[in-house]
Amino acid sequence: LADFVYVGVPFDKQGRRVSLDDIDLFKNDLEDYLKCRKPLFCANPDQGAQFGDKIVMTQGRIGEEYQKMGGMVQWCGKPYLDIFNKVLVICGNYGITDKSKIAMIGDTLETDILGAKNAGIKSILVTDSGTLFPKLQVGEKLEDLCKQAGVTPDYVISSIAS
Repeated sequence: LADFVYVGVPFDKQGRRVSLDDIDLFKNDLEDYLKCRKPLFCANPDQGAQFGDKIVMTQGRIGEEYQKMGGMVQWCGKPYLDIFNKVLVICGNYGITDKSKIAMIGDTLETDILGAKNAGIKSILVTDSGTLFPKLQVGEKLEDLCKQAGVTPDYVISSIAS
């Protein structure tokens, strides 16, 4: 038997991406892991991601549920410093050591923007994609979403292409 469980991208039994509300599809497996006291390794703390015209569940949603059930989750990736520190080392290999010249571009407040803040680099929030996009489309205010997330980006752009 395995020593831990790695959480991959969640799909249903027909191989389709699932919505954020479909966590019940994974509850039986999570309960089995919990009974075996298996730690869960989650390399993507994002709860959801844009997939076509909808928001789908990603690994972070499963990790969060397992943790609520009492399971141990090993988180890595954004917003945790380990991934940002690796990028800063790579930047240093190219002679870029001034953090004021490095920015994280992302579409998620709780991982991309928070991670940039934690790492001491600038953050650029993209609003025409990701989990924020549908919220903004129905009239939620970015300022309110930032307050809920406890983080504010340094810059906001609508598109990375513009």
